[in-house]
Amino acid sequence: FMMLNAERYMRIYVGARAVVVFFALAGGLLVYRWSSELFARLGGTISLSLWVFCPEVLAHGGLVTMDMGATVLFLFASYGFREYLKMPTLVNALWCGVLLGLAEATKFSLAVLPGIWLILVVVALCLGTFRRAWGRLSIPRFALHASAVCVVSLLVLNAFYFFEGTGRRLGSYNFRSPLLTGEKIPETKSREWGNRFRGGVLAFAPVPLPEQYLLGFDDQMFDIESKSYYTYLRGELRQGKGWWYYYIYYFAVKTPAGTLILFLTSLIAAIAFRAGRSRVIEEVSLMVPAGVFLFMLSSQTGMNFGRYALPITPLLMIFAGRLGPLVECSRVAKGVVATGILCSAVATCSVHPNYLAYFNEFVGGPDRGIDHLADSNLDWGQGLVELKTWLDSHARGRRVHLAYFGLMDPNVLGIDYEFTPFGRVDESSWSRQFAGPIPGLHAVSANFLVGVPFEAAYPGHGSQVAQEGAYRYFRSFTPVAIVAHSIYVYDLTEEDVAKARRACGLPPFHKNQDDSEHP
Repeated sequence: FMMLNAERYMRIYVGARAVVVFFALAGGLLVYRWSSELFARLGGTISLSLWVFCPEVLAHGGLVTMDMGATVLFLFASYGFREYLKMPTLVNALWCGVLLGLAEATKFSLAVLPGIWLILVVVALCLGTFRRAWGRLSIPRFALHASAVCVVSLLVLNAFYFFEGTGRRLGSYNFRSPLLTGEKIPETKSREWGNRFRGGVLAFAPVPLPEQYLLGFDDQMFDIESKSYYTYLRGELRQGKGWWYYYIYYFAVKTPAGTLILFLTSLIAAIAFRAGRSRVIEEVSLMVPAGVFLFMLSSQTGMNFGRYALPITPLLMIFAGRLGPLVECSRVAKGVVATGILCSAVATCSVHPNYLAYFNEFVGGPDRGIDHLADSNLDWGQGLVELKTWLDSHARGRRVHLAYFGLMDPNVLGIDYEFTPFGRVDESSWSRQFAGPIPGLHAVSANFLVGVPFEAAYPGHGSQVAQEGAYRYFRSFTPVAIVAHSIYVYDLTEEDVAKARRACGLPPFHKNQDDSEHP
């Protein structure tokens, strides 16, 4: 598809990405509205400013994934349930059902929403908030509302799948995750089928979910429980089991310093200036979803990817809007808020257009991101277009050895390249004499530098799988450029190569040794 549409491929790509922009715009509008309702227009302006100058929002607001869609629909669903807490009517319950169904259709992680809502109901009742509204709500009416939410959300979710496979008996499915098979994953991690419900009473129960939705959930759980994913944090690469504090660290290094300061200031203000019961439940409606969602993510260490925590971001930004009333009566607060927003704006604009690779000043900025996080936090192959521009400006006429983390064919952009030799090889497919560094111009993706295994673009053959640590040997060289903060360019001389090969115990490089000679 890429090669057949090479001349217009980038236009197609940008057109697809543009659709996601509307999610980001809708999210910004709701951030402003929710914050304005709580903290007046000034609070709304503060929250909206943080949203607009958030690198993660700008990055994922233009990518063809459901991360921004899940973030915004999680926000809309949370706002809808807040309205239900204030006025528990059947109409508001129906709206909650619609929003819940939309949210559930984006990401499996949003299945935590009903649990969050139940916690909020308990908190509201314990605080005695909304007594007048909830005093008229009997248990049967509340049960009716809860049923309405469940039924409507299931109808919306099923509609996205055209009701295909809805009502299929649970026992007829073939699952592969331990959660649904009741068995351990074999060491080979092959696709083993099973069903823990088969032969039991529930085997004949119709499943009120689309067939592919349930199978997709099974696949997701298999990915988590098979421990096959790689996670990188502060120089350490792990397979299968990450860190419980991964997402806390992600927020600490990927959030602009000015925004972090405003978050902390708003938290201090919340503690120092106690609000009334009605305001407390409003702030709880922000912090409970954020806290529960963060706890849920942190408990699943099998797949640590920072973008999964993106739905928490707008809730924190709205909470930061509570500084609005303080700004009106304090010059110090006005200075802190103005400085925080200005610092965030400058930091975000300075990394344009490479928002995905943003890291804050506390950890040394984007070019030091490789020391902290990898994968979609830093390098998702987004630097290929900028690499083409760099090569045209600085290396015209030279052929580059490329180790590109991504599935886009560099030939689409007109990049003339050869494959960069592995430093760690599979003996069954590659000859040992070609392992290790060779002289010439090299471009290596950041993910490969930290050792993440993945498919690397290979001229004329599509791709070759780079094993774990295949390109770590480049860390001993100094790059001449870091393109888009994610692709490292090296210009290796024969002296550089000879020294490195001796240190690795490899035979000397010969001039007729060329990676393009591989069969």
